[in-house]
Amino acid sequence: LKLTLNLTLTLILNLTYLFVSRMWRFCEEMSDEFWHIGVLLKAFVPRIYGGVRREIAELTLIPYLGGARARKAFDAGLKSIRDIATCRLRKLSAILQIGLVIAHRIKTAAQALVQQEEQSVAEALERLRAESGTDVSKLLIPNDAQEMDSEGVFA
Repeated sequence: LKLTLNLTLTLILNLTYLFVSRMWRFCEEMSDEFWHIGVLLKAFVPRIYGGVRREIAELTLIPYLGGARARKAFDAGLKSIRDIATCRLRKLSAILQIGLVIAHRIKTAAQALVQQEEQSVAEALERLRAESGTDVSKLLIPNDAQEMDSEGVFA
């Protein structure tokens, strides 16, 4: 009976994830009319997929970092994908209690996600600049702080 219940719950979870992720994609396609619903659904996709609480849902987007590892990272102070991406490899390995090879895979995947997000923001800023004719980077970055250091902090 317990096995049947577990299988049923897993099936329901998988079907729910499939439905929500497809609805999210539909809302992205119909962005003019359904963008607000898409924003709400986007927040639920990682939570449903990972079966985790809100505070660690973002971390489960990193490959090789499921719910249990995400909880360890969060409890150790690594609360965002950027935190994982900038964490020292040995420290990450110790926090997650995993080998260096898997820690390297997690860190590399997190760095790729951060890079994708930065690229997405840059493209959005470029579209905004093209549409408005204004250099929006000057609105966002103080004139005396145009360069970022290696950790993404403006100097």
